[in-house]
Amino acid sequence: MSTSAGRRPTPRPRLLAGASALGLATLLLAGCGGAEDESPAQTVDPSEPVSQEDPSAAPTGNATDAQAPALEDLEDAIWDASMAQTSVNASVSGPLEQGQQLFGYNPEAFAGDDAAGSGEGGGAGEDAGAGVESGALFELSVIGQMQGDSATELNYAPDYRVLQVGDTTYQTVDGFIFDYEAQIPAEVEPEVGGAELESALLAEGEWVDVSMGELAVPRTPEELMETLRDHVEETLDGDSLADSGLEPAVETEGEQDVWVYSNEQIELTVLANAESPLLMGLTLQGEAPLEVGFEQWNEAELPAAPEEGTVITDQLLQEILSGFVASADPG
Repeated sequence: MSTSAGRRPTPRPRLLAGASALGLATLLLAGCGGAEDESPAQTVDPSEPVSQEDPSAAPTGNATDAQAPALEDLEDAIWDASMAQTSVNASVSGPLEQGQQLFGYNPEAFAGDDAAGSGEGGGAGEDAGAGVESGALFELSVIGQMQGDSATELNYAPDYRVLQVGDTTYQTVDGFIFDYEAQIPAEVEPEVGGAELESALLAEGEWVDVSMGELAVPRTPEELMETLRDHVEETLDGDSLADSGLEPAVETEGEQDVWVYSNEQIELTVLANAESPLLMGLTLQGEAPLEVGFEQWNEAELPAAPEEGTVITDQLLQEILSGFVASADPG
């Protein structure tokens, strides 16, 4: 994949082995120009989600003072306490360009008529992108355990979902094809088109086992929080939030007291609990804001694995790919 979209805040090495969409693109494009080392994300739609741990364990606000503590005394604790929780429901929305930068996608991947947000079919689910100006925004949700079973959904394609269940990662065929096509440079005519590959995969199942590949899009809430923290630090040129001159305030949202730190560029919302100051919201202002929300701390739903018979195993995927390679070999 081209890297003209910009890099992720703190690029991390990605081992794209076996059945990853990038490995697939490299394999099928071997004779017509390579693809670069980026692989898109995946998402998950929890079917019959299992209820998480006892909701009574969820931290609650305890603001008793009329003044929020200094952010410099709280900043590290916000990230540490949040990532130490059991589960959460996280959502992100913002300019599509920022989504490309966060997750390492080439803007050319969104140029076609079928691209996410193009106004026709774009978006995760039927209502994704509704009311959103063509090509303007991306929407991401990551729901589940901080480091375990989680479901990711991204509106880069009509059915772009990833499930992390145990040690296995599942990606919808639609998401897999989007990632595959995103690896192909615009100037290259692939030996195997996305529609052809999609047809071959759908004949075998609805999900692809991509456990062997690292994905650009976060699979778990913890990965999302790490990505966001890197992005905030890059946005602030390495400075901390505490050095950004954010003004503190105490507010109430629903039945929870929160501490809000804000200026014209940033708004940070934290659960008013000195022992467990959980991150509740983050907004980075711009022509269109990047907005992040966290809810259902320790109460988030867990995804179930896809139904038996709907998963394309790594072995079957390799057989399908080998068939394409064999048919494309002039010898």
